[in-house]
Amino acid sequence: MAESKNLSPEFNPHSPYYIDPFFESNFDLQAVILSKAEDNYVPWKLRLHAFLRVSKKIGFIDGTLEKPDRSSPLYKPWKQCDSRVKYWLMISMSEELQNRVMMAKTAHKMWGDIRWIFIPNLDLKIYQVRRKILSMRQGCDSVDAYFGKVTDAWMELSEYEPVPKCACGCCKCEIKKQVEEAREKEMRYAFLMGLNKSLSFMTTVIMLMNPLPSLNDAYLLVKQAESDMNSR
Repeated sequence: MAESKNLSPEFNPHSPYYIDPFFESNFDLQAVILSKAEDNYVPWKLRLHAFLRVSKKIGFIDGTLEKPDRSSPLYKPWKQCDSRVKYWLMISMSEELQNRVMMAKTAHKMWGDIRWIFIPNLDLKIYQVRRKILSMRQGCDSVDAYFGKVTDAWMELSEYEPVPKCACGCCKCEIKKQVEEAREKEMRYAFLMGLNKSLSFMTTVIMLMNPLPSLNDAYLLVKQAESDMNSR
């Protein structure tokens, strides 16, 4: 540990300026390509966020690692890493999006430009996702596939409208737990309301249970009912 502290930032594995030549090659940045047609901003963002956090480069997109003065010995390492992060972002998006954000001078600016392209108005986006959730129906999907679509939609909503948190630091009112339980109840209702008629009886079965099952347990119960029906 003492040795790493004496290393220059570019060669210190604990520094955000360090670039591991092997780490990048072990992560497929093109596994999820950001695209307007796919409207897949949230899964793309979560994946890139995880990659940048593990590689200690998150500060380049959230603005916490500001550009040093030109006279600083960190200026060149910062520029190199910032360019690398921009490259990572560029290769993980469609050509159409690349053309729209490629002129961004920093990774932080590029990250913000991408968010604006997909979320020009936050309230409108929340409305659109909530409306999509309300209209979701199982249709021809299996319970597995339908549940996946429902949870994906709620994951997207959680990105735009996260569960509020108590900021006092010493609160004993358990407000966070109560709000999370309320959100899960909404998710359970949405999942059950969209089931096909052949499985609608499970809504009554589940809602009469005491205590109510978690969302995942409700899904497993419905999946088992579907399996029983298909085996007859």
